Amino acid sequence: MKNPSSLMSFALELASIASAEILPRFPARTLHHKQDGSVVTDADWAAERAMRERIKKMYPSHGVMGEEEEEFIGSEKLQWILDPLDGTRAFTLGIPMFGTLIGLLEEGVPRLGVIHLPVTNESLYAEVGKGCWYRRGAMDPVSVFVEKNVSELTNATVSLWGVNCSELRRGTESHHYHLQGVLDDACHLEFIGGCVQHLLVAKGDLHAALDAKMYPWDTAAVVPCIREAGGVVSTLDGDYENVVFGGSLLSSCNRQLHEEVIRSLNRKLNK
Repeated sequence: MKNPSSLMSFALELASIASAEILPRFPARTLHHKQDGSVVTDADWAAERAMRERIKKMYPSHGVMGEEEEEFIGSEKLQWILDPLDGTRAFTLGIPMFGTLIGLLEEGVPRLGVIHLPVTNESLYAEVGKGCWYRRGAMDPVSVFVEKNVSELTNATVSLWGVNCSELRRGTESHHYHLQGVLDDACHLEFIGGCVQHLLVAKGDLHAALDAKMYPWDTAAVVPCIREAGGVVSTLDGDYENVVFGGSLLSSCNRQLHEEVIRSLNRKLNK
């Protein structure tokens, strides 16, 4: 990125701080379970704590929301959104398909985002108006773009994290998506999961990626990366405005494909 802001440079520093806590603990030896049944590890806690401490030192008036600790309400309009370890299940299995997500909101609107994969040392990052950039290891950053030439689901490779909130696993949610429609219509369907699938959309390697159950720390970093790469993001219901807090996420390479996926997902709701 040419002339990154001081906040963008700081966000990349936070990713390095998180990696320093995560990598020595990979794969996880000790697992803990939250009240909702999800898994958390010592690496999750340590990485978020280290990032929060750095933010408090450098920007004490900024707000902070993270997956593992209570929200801090700052006195400014800027708020950091942290997911120290997105893909904890993969982490616990020794699979390097997990990442750290760092987003910055200004009055609730995404301003920048970083997706960092600690094991492979890959970073995807974007700042509004400055494009989306990718680097691996010591390589020079390169600007990346979504694949614009695929606009029909029958020609698209689509990925998803799982089958929750669908007719395949209904659960307790009142709203369910019709995954069978995507299974029927997509050229290829892959289970990639978490932030990795959205990184691949931004790089032009996937055409669409969807998550049916998301929290702000899952989405805040992804939204600016996809948009600055020329892609489209919304909730699975087609809300293009309140994406960070919308509870689900669809990223894709263009509006035509995006809307076709949404129609397919919502074809037979609650039947």
